[in-house]
Amino acid sequence: EELPGLMKDVQSLRQKLYGLRQDCKGVTGIGKVMEAIKQWILSGQTKCLFTEFESHMFEKCLTVLTKLRVNDSDSVEATLELYNYISGVPGDYFRTEPLLYQGVLKPSEVLKAQQKRREEAKNKFVDALSSVIANLPGLDSGRKDEVVTMELSSIASSDDGTALITDPGKNSPDNDDKDNRMPNFVTIDGKQFAVPESLMPLMQEIKNDLGSIPETYFSSAMGRAGSTSQDFHGPEVFEGENANGYITYDEWDFRRAGFRKNWCTLLEKDVLPVKGKLVSNTLEKYHGMLHQLKKQFEMLRTEQRFVRRQRDGDDIDLDAVIEAQSDARAGLAPSERLFVRLMRDERDIAVVFLVDMSSSTEGWVSKAIKESLILMCEALEAIGDRYAIYGFSGMRRTRSEIFRIKNFGEHYDEMVKQKITGIVPQDYTRMGPPIRHVTKLLEKTEAKVRMVITLSDGKPEDYDDYKGDYAIEDTRHALIEAKAAGIHPFCITIDKEAHDYMSHMYGEVNYIFLKDINKLPVRMPEIYRTLTT
Repeated sequence: EELPGLMKDVQSLRQKLYGLRQDCKGVTGIGKVMEAIKQWILSGQTKCLFTEFESHMFEKCLTVLTKLRVNDSDSVEATLELYNYISGVPGDYFRTEPLLYQGVLKPSEVLKAQQKRREEAKNKFVDALSSVIANLPGLDSGRKDEVVTMELSSIASSDDGTALITDPGKNSPDNDDKDNRMPNFVTIDGKQFAVPESLMPLMQEIKNDLGSIPETYFSSAMGRAGSTSQDFHGPEVFEGENANGYITYDEWDFRRAGFRKNWCTLLEKDVLPVKGKLVSNTLEKYHGMLHQLKKQFEMLRTEQRFVRRQRDGDDIDLDAVIEAQSDARAGLAPSERLFVRLMRDERDIAVVFLVDMSSSTEGWVSKAIKESLILMCEALEAIGDRYAIYGFSGMRRTRSEIFRIKNFGEHYDEMVKQKITGIVPQDYTRMGPPIRHVTKLLEKTEAKVRMVITLSDGKPEDYDDYKGDYAIEDTRHALIEAKAAGIHPFCITIDKEAHDYMSHMYGEVNYIFLKDINKLPVRMPEIYRTLTT
């Protein structure tokens, strides 16, 4: 229905597939009926010969399938109806592969995705509402932890009237005019305030999913609003992720030329490993380039240079000998430094690749970043430089996150490859806390050269007030702190507006803008080689 041209082209393929199907000889019962159904789906006919009972059941199945195709009825109900018919056929059913162009239902994966989406929605809602409640003037902080029952588009209150949420438009004569409806309000301790408009779509999403907004969502928001930054324990962690604990970082406020102490809460997590073909496909796609890349990087393993005018060495320094002879004839004391020495300097580099995992990287941007990391890891294994990979995202100052993909002590093994495959877009781009975090990590790492290379597709920004000049100035200050610690920051960005703010944050020569994200896997190793030679 949606792609009629494509389905028209598939018709010839379906006829060929039908020609390859068996004629059901030696197959009885359920297996025969199921095979006949597949043949009917392909061509509208079947090669199978039935007994009277099998034919009767097959005709019943065709009635369900025809109704499903013509009337667009519920596929779940049709499946149940088919199951009731087919389960009455004697004989065993041996599961066969689905038709070539059909998908496969995986209910367990659907459940996992649904649970993850619900948890993310809950955390976003609790974070947003707690910030609103915390800033409500004159609110008795001792009552913020009380349980509240609230429901979208309804009126509900706690027993003592502490809080309620109302929809003034529900009983309004203009109720049918959605554009004229007033926003929902929350009343706490007798003080009423409007639910922010930005929160309304999220509330509606939760209500559509669960039927109402659970009581625990509101009580969690009130409890979090009543906590101080010193005893804040942060949002719940998704099951299966390894959390090392929360760390607080200051944030630079340029408006008052000072830090906001313990303002941001950062949680370090592990990226969930995902098995897939991304790594093997990338190695195959860039096979020729990767071979050349490894050779170039191997040549950088030790840097060789000649040092002249030495007291001893591998060869005579002709210029120094001539100068010494001239000094002797002029009556001056000749120099004894007459040799050239070949010096071999071992590379001593530690680098952190900081990957933007904000929601804006979803799709082909995320794939290009993963391919780039795979090629960089392969090249760095050849050269022996120490490196770590971290991703970052954020959702308000109370939930900044950094995702560990590879630390300095880990080998580039199958687990790291699966973690690179498992990189998925998260929320927003709060850059200050993760930069300060990797700065601390590099400060503990002994190396002559220490670098942070950030891969990002846009300017720093978060759900709250972390945007515009405020976000840019905090990120700039975090980079200044890194430079003061002897760490060299560099950024690779694909944001078309990067020139407007990148030079201010990183400096004129500490960033590069790529017009085409598809060139990132090729350009990134080149950029690294240039930075480290």
